[in-house]
Amino acid sequence: MNYSNRQWSYRWLAGKGSLLLLGGLILLLAWLGNTKTGRVFMHSGLLVVDLLLPTDGSLLHRVTQPPVSEVVVIPVSDGEVKAQYFRPAGDGPHGALILVLGYPSNIEDMQLNRLAENLARLGIAVLVPPIAGVAYRKAGAG
Repeated sequence: MNYSNRQWSYRWLAGKGSLLLLGGLILLLAWLGNTKTGRVFMHSGLLVVDLLLPTDGSLLHRVTQPPVSEVVVIPVSDGEVKAQYFRPAGDGPHGALILVLGYPSNIEDMQLNRLAENLARLGIAVLVPPIAGVAYRKAGAG
């Protein structure tokens, strides 16, 4: 076998090795997607990627259902507070989280709402109240 034939065979092996590696990765992802732990692992990774590299057509948005988003009114001791509520699509039960980040907190903040929406896509109900509305007030019926 001369040098050119040997070089061709290395390229052929490298190409086959790449295909085998890609095929193995696809099988691993398929296996992970069929287990609860694997789905949690994959969704967590997609959340991190989406938070670091936000795009409208992210993979997380392609593989999960959009949440229901609405403004809710919470009665407090001296009036009302409007908060943004993100509810996962589909029936529960769902975990829940009150997300208050920094001051001044604005329920219309795009990054805060993106985080809340992504968490709701992963099955967590998220309430985002403005911090000024909850800082020194007691929630209640009136």
